Amino acid sequence: MENLEDVYCDFTYEGKPHKIQLMPREVKLYEMVFPEERLDSVLSLFGDKEDYSDKFLWIKKIRNLIVKTIGLKQIPKWKDTGIRVDRPHAAVHLIGIKKDIYNKEGEML
Repeated sequence: MENLEDVYCDFTYEGKPHKIQLMPREVKLYEMVFPEERLDSVLSLFGDKEDYSDKFLWIKKIRNLIVKTIGLKQIPKWKDTGIRVDRPHAAVHLIGIKKDIYNKEGEML
């Protein structure tokens, strides 16, 4: 991966030739586990009200694939508490939500 940073790609912007350096970046996926009663506060901490996936088609495609694969549901509307986790230089995309499933004995599956 380090060698990729030495690669430059030619492109044209406003009719003028330019070069841009390849910049490999990690994409990580985290699962957040929290009680349902804390939905508003947890989503307010990490989520943005704006859905950026509509602006970037590749994000939307990846999100939809992950959502379908692991059986997530659409994130419900939440009441914004105004408290946020400071995340400079990082983007957080909430992709879905999934409730825990229990058997008849009350054990989590």
